[in-house]
Amino acid sequence: MIGLGAKTGNNVSTADSKYAQLTSDVVNRVIEWHNLINFNAGTYNNTEVIGDNSNAKIQLKEITPGTYETSGNYTSNIFDTGIFLLEYDMIKFELLIPANTTAVIKCRSSDDSGNMGDWSAALSNNQELTCSGRYIQWKIDMTGDGTVTPELNSLDLIFCKKLQNIIEGNQ
Repeated sequence: MIGLGAKTGNNVSTADSKYAQLTSDVVNRVIEWHNLINFNAGTYNNTEVIGDNSNAKIQLKEITPGTYETSGNYTSNIFDTGIFLLEYDMIKFELLIPANTTAVIKCRSSDDSGNMGDWSAALSNNQELTCSGRYIQWKIDMTGDGTVTPELNSLDLIFCKKLQNIIEGNQ
């Protein structure tokens, strides 16, 4: 072990066992985070981006001050990870949903950007994903009563690539 705790006899300290578990996890997976908050690229339908990239959010389009579209959606561009057969693990997002509004996030992925397939069912924050493929795309559908709007403040996808695939040069 590399200095994360002291051993006494045949006992392994808690720090060593955590290190052993972490080492085992790292051997099996390399974790990468990808922040897909670039809301300035994509297709808007009665939605808009408010703010700049560091604090951007997507909301229903404001018609006049305090009056918003009652439904709309945003569809991201197709994101190319550069890794075939990639397994996506989790989606995380920050979403404000006031009373009388709804917001549903879905995604789809494929190894062929020309054939992305069907959209997933509605996704929950911190939900494990069961999709895979080099390319991924997400969308949000929003509704409101015209006086308030839901707001999407961030969206992250967590994906892992097995370390063995990296060692063997599989992409």
